[in-house]
Amino acid sequence: MRRSILRLFLWYVVVLAVLGIGASAAGVLRPERVAAAMARIRVPGLLWLAAINGVILLAATGRWWRILSAFGHRIAPVRLTAYRIAAGAVSYVTPGSQFGGEPLQAFLLVRREGVPADIAAAAVFLERAMELALNLILVGGGLLWMVRRPLPGVEWGLPFNALGRGGAGRVLTAVCFGAAA
Repeated sequence: MRRSILRLFLWYVVVLAVLGIGASAAGVLRPERVAAAMARIRVPGLLWLAAINGVILLAATGRWWRILSAFGHRIAPVRLTAYRIAAGAVSYVTPGSQFGGEPLQAFLLVRREGVPADIAAAAVFLERAMELALNLILVGGGLLWMVRRPLPGVEWGLPFNALGRGGAGRVLTAVCFGAAA
C-alpha cells in the first residue's frame, strides 16, 4: 500500500514537472517557428545524427560492459544500453546534468541483474569517471587548439608558454572576448 502511494506521488510530480516545463516553453516558443525549423531537417541529416548517436551510445555501453566484465558480471550489452538510456532520461529531469541517472543505473544492476551494490556503484562510478576524463581531454585539446591560433592583440609562442607565465587570464579573455586583456 505504501509503495503504491509513493509511486502515485512520484507520477504526479513528474506530470506536474512536464506540464510546468511545457507551459514555460509555450510562452517562449512560437509553434510556426518550430514547424519551420523542423521542415528544414532532411532525412539524410537525421540518419547521420542517429548513426553518430548510436556509435556514441555503443561506445559508452561497451566501456560500462567491460568494467562490469572485469568485476566478473557479464551482462548483455542490449540490457546495459537500455539501462543507460533510462538513466539518461532521468538525468534530463533532475537538476544538474552530471547527476541523476547514476543511482538508477546502479539500482537496475542490483535489482535486475543481481550485481552486489558495492560492485554496481563502483562500476557506475568508474564508467562516469572515464567519461569525465575523456570529456576533459577533448575540452583541453580544443582549448589548446584555440590557443595556438593567432588572436588579435595577443602575442605568444607556444600555448604552454602563455599559460605557464601567468598568461592564462589573457588567453581566456582573448578566447571569450576576441581581444587581449
